[in-house]
Amino acid sequence: MMFNSTQKMAITTGLIGAVANTLRLELVDLTSMPASAAAFIGALVAGLLASAINRYNAIHGFR
Repeated sequence: MMFNSTQKMAITTGLIGAVANTLRLELVDLTSMPASAAAFIGALVAGLLASAINRYNAIHGFR
């Protein structure tokens, strides 16, 4: 649970988590990839998305 955060931040983190988790589940189901490898890729994607969104917000002055 996120305390003292804006609605925009909560929505953004929820969307990042939804994308990363869906990717993880699809990798396991559709490609017969081991669950640990799919979890690694899902976590990597979540981190990269968060970093990209952070850079976008810093460049465009959103906070």
